[in-house]
Order: sequence, then C-alpha cells, then structure tokens
Amino acid sequence: MKYLIASDFHGRVSAYKDLVEAVNVFRPDKVILLGDLCDGSGARSVNNELDKIFCQILSVRGNCDFPTIFDELHLGDAGTCYNEKIGDRTAFFTHGHIYGRNVLPPFSERGDVVFYGHYHFPEIATLAGRTCVCVGSAGKPRGGSEPTFCLFDGETVKICNLKTYEVIVEKTLEKE
Repeated sequence: MKYLIASDFHGRVSAYKDLVEAVNVFRPDKVILLGDLCDGSGARSVNNELDKIFCQILSVRGNCDFPTIFDELHLGDAGTCYNEKIGDRTAFFTHGHIYGRNVLPPFSERGDVVFYGHYHFPEIATLAGRTCVCVGSAGKPRGGSEPTFCLFDGETVKICNLKTYEVIVEKTLEKE
C-alpha cells in the first residue's frame, strides 16, 4: 500500500493543484491530509481540485479547521488522530497540535510511526522508539523550507518537494 500524506494547505488552491499533480505522478492507494485544510473560506475552489483525485482520501482535523469544513469539502472527518495497522507496525496520522514530536500518542508502541504537520517544516526523528515524521506544509512552509508532502510504503518514508518531487529527507524504518 502506498500513501501520499500532506498537511497545512491553509486554503492555498495552488498547493492543492500541486497535490493533484503529485497524486497523478506517484499514484498512491490512499491520500491522507493532516489538517489545516482551509482558513475559513475557499472550500468550493479546493473541492474543484480534490474532485480530481481518484483514490481514497482521508483527513484529520487541524487546529485551524472550522467545524463544517469536512462536510464542505466532502471529506470524512477522522477526528484528531487516525491510525492504521501496516504490517507489524501502526501508523498514526494526526495534525500535530495534540500529538506529534512533543507528545506521542499514548497508545503508540516502539516501532510505530507518527505522521503529523502543524510545525510547517519537514523533519524525521526517532523518539522513544517511534519514528516521528513532520511532513512539513503544502501551503505555508516555514523556516526556509519549500512546500512538501510525504510518501510512505510501509517501510520507507520520503519527504519530497511538492513542486519538483526532489526527496528532501528519507528514512527506511527498522524491522521490529
């Protein structure tokens, strides 16, 4: 199973257009959006782009997502944390304002991987035996970073530039 993971669009339609292009290039089985999708408006323009994605899309709530955004974007609301068993490990998908590099999900275990956004810059770190992946920001990158997204195949994590697809950071997860 191949995942394409992105976060922090903040309503930037150009970032959604770049996402659609990345989905067409990498052809993931599932797209997971890690919150902060729109900043209060622009749902119609965003829908025009999301409707071009022909694989499953899941989304978790970010700290800037207003309550009705998931209905307006025709996305299911997975709450603040979605998890999925992938082989021997569990992948946690969250925005980062509750769980992330500073507070690990309490139900995670050594060998699991936690994907989040919120901080707007990409990084991969290991904390208490968990791989913590900040996928960066598709719409409002910070700290001199470029717009990014993440690819995950269950074994390898790649954070890529959303415009050029250049791999910025990559990590192969250890077998547990």
